[in-house]
Amino acid sequence: MFTKTENFIGMTVAVIVFLVILSFIVSMFIFISFGIIYLLSYSPFIEFHYFSSFWHNVWYFFGFLLLNALVLGLSEIVVFIDRKNKKINSLEDISPSNFIEWIKFIIIFVIYMNVFTLISDRLDATILGSTLVAFSFVFFFFVVGKIIDSIADDEKDKIVSS
Repeated sequence: MFTKTENFIGMTVAVIVFLVILSFIVSMFIFISFGIIYLLSYSPFIEFHYFSSFWHNVWYFFGFLLLNALVLGLSEIVVFIDRKNKKINSLEDISPSNFIEWIKFIIIFVIYMNVFTLISDRLDATILGSTLVAFSFVFFFFVVGKIIDSIADDEKDKIVSS
C-alpha cells in the first residue's frame, strides 16, 4: 500500500510531532513548577536564588519537577503498602483514598520538601515555607490527576456508548 519511503517519512513526522507535544507538555509542567516557587517567594517564608542563565533555571526546575513527581509516586506506593486492602483494579486504587492516608501522603512529601530545602543551595525556606511548597505541589498534582481521571472517564463513556 505504502512504499518504504512513504512509511519512513510518515514515521519521521509522527516522531517529530510526538517530541513537539512531549516538549510542550513538559515545558508547561516546568512553567507551573517555576510559577509555584515564584508566587510563594513573595511570602516571607521562601527565598529562591535564581541562576544568571535562563537555561540553568529551566534545567533546575525540570530536575525539581522530576524529583517531586518521583517522591509523590513513592509516597503513594508507601501509602498503598500500608493499606489493608491491596487489590488494584485501576491506577486510582494506588492513590490515597481516606483522610488518614492523605495525611500520611502529605507528611511524607512535607518531610521530603524540608530535606530538599536543607540540601538545596538555591531554595531557602523556613519549615512553614517548605510546607507551603509541599502543599502547593500536592494540590497541583491532585488537580492534574483529577483532570486525567475525568478525561479517562469521558473516553470510557464514549467507548461504552458506541
